Amino acid sequence: MLAYTEQSCYWNELQNILTHYNKQYNFNFKLMRGLSDSIYPKQGLITINLSTDNQRHYKDMKLRHEYNDYIILFKCVLLHEIKHAIDYTVNHEYWEQENEIIDRFKYHTNKEYHDSLNREKRADNFANEEIKKWR
Repeated sequence: MLAYTEQSCYWNELQNILTHYNKQYNFNFKLMRGLSDSIYPKQGLITINLSTDNQRHYKDMKLRHEYNDYIILFKCVLLHEIKHAIDYTVNHEYWEQENEIIDRFKYHTNKEYHDSLNREKRADNFANEEIKKWR
């Protein structure tokens, strides 16, 4: 678990990143600490869990192997969720079509199914590309 002051420093950096994309894509998502890393588009929220213990499921991300640095990891997680926000805002009709075919139970309980979805692949690709701007 990270010390609170370290978490606060990370949080400020994450807020700055979200502010950038809010302006760029003309949306107004808010960042909140949460128990999971999620987007709640109808509420305009992105939640991030800053517990390093909880980030173990991101160990597979390409950047996690390249940089042993939690701030990079948290930035990637946020960028992944920002891509979902962009898709929801800019391509709302397509987002809804994808929602109709997703098996919600498997999406939340089966990592292989979750990671196989085009929505998740797009978000991972976006995060892997955009992180270069935020190192």
